[in-house]
Amino acid sequence: MKELFSGQFDVVVVGQGVAGTMLAFHLNKMGAKVLIIDSDHEKSSSMVSAGLIDPLFGSRLRSVFEFDQAFSYASQVYLELEQLVDCSFFKPMSAKRYISTPLNNKQVKKASSYLVNTGGGLNDFKLRESFGSSYLSLETENSSLLNVSLLLKKMRGYFDTSRNIESKRVSEAELVALLSSLEKDECLGGDTKVVFCDGWQSVSNPFFSWLPWFCTFGELMTFRFKNDPGLSRKHIHFFNQWLVPSGESEWVFGSNYIPMSSLGDLKNDVPNVCTDRIDLIFKKWADDVIGKGVKGESIRTENLSKIDILSINSGIRPTLKDAKPVMGPHPKYSNIWIFNGLASKGSLYAPLVAKQCSESLLNGASICEKFGVARFYSFYEGSCLKIQGIRPLKRAV
Repeated sequence: MKELFSGQFDVVVVGQGVAGTMLAFHLNKMGAKVLIIDSDHEKSSSMVSAGLIDPLFGSRLRSVFEFDQAFSYASQVYLELEQLVDCSFFKPMSAKRYISTPLNNKQVKKASSYLVNTGGGLNDFKLRESFGSSYLSLETENSSLLNVSLLLKKMRGYFDTSRNIESKRVSEAELVALLSSLEKDECLGGDTKVVFCDGWQSVSNPFFSWLPWFCTFGELMTFRFKNDPGLSRKHIHFFNQWLVPSGESEWVFGSNYIPMSSLGDLKNDVPNVCTDRIDLIFKKWADDVIGKGVKGESIRTENLSKIDILSINSGIRPTLKDAKPVMGPHPKYSNIWIFNGLASKGSLYAPLVAKQCSESLLNGASICEKFGVARFYSFYEGSCLKIQGIRPLKRAV
């Protein structure tokens, strides 16, 4: 692997999930020569992502951090990529949120800029007696679905034919050998920068295992209803869990992402994790909705529990202590970087944060403090070491 760092490339991106794909695209757009190394790990969260983008989260309708800026840029980038690879994988759509707990004036006011078609019914959400045991529905705009697996597949094909990008598939053993070489300081000279976008595998990455990782393991279920319950296929549906229309008649249900029992589980090739089965979670969810009912919607709730399961996919999601992305240089090695931790908001944040990371990598631009790895330097053993400065990258000829 040592020959990869001979100066032939400006940046080596390790991992081609959503983060690695967006980073490689932006670096290439800025004129950098990029090598992408990917091991196709079966538990990558990007490969089983539902690609949900929504301005609100939780039953209290809390606003997503800097949503408007991130959504505007993500929409621009995804539309650009669709034209680039001549394929449609980004679908703006509204969402239906089914609330079973009254909201106060402050919560409704904060969410109001994203609410549509509420009329005078908004007051219903502030009156406890209006609820009883039922769900009430709200509709929000600026939601979207990103077909992540299709995006990654098409972009891999694009990278394989791009002039200044080389894409290399490697085995797990080869990736371990690369890490070993880097750790021994055999490849740390020169101007080539290495950026780890390796998902949950950063937990055992010798350069970034000291970060306060909080990883979860979970499943998504694809199915068909035996009898149509009357759910609109023009919307994403949030009932504590979410339902996403897929294909012509399929739905995706998720998610039961739960904390890993121990970080030690992540150091095995196939994590040994005991998790609640998602088909059982679906049954409990359906029974709850059937029992409560939905006001203001013509949903035949009795049909929700009868389904044909088509597939169940699982993945591991890496999240940092503060649930925000992380990017920037290792505290000791200025040309070893990380871009990771996008978590459940990866489809939303990846384009904008990748742009910021690219500008910092190539031009020495400052990194947003909220996303910079420097916010975790105190976790690094030997944090008193003088942090090397970020200098502009000298381009490979």
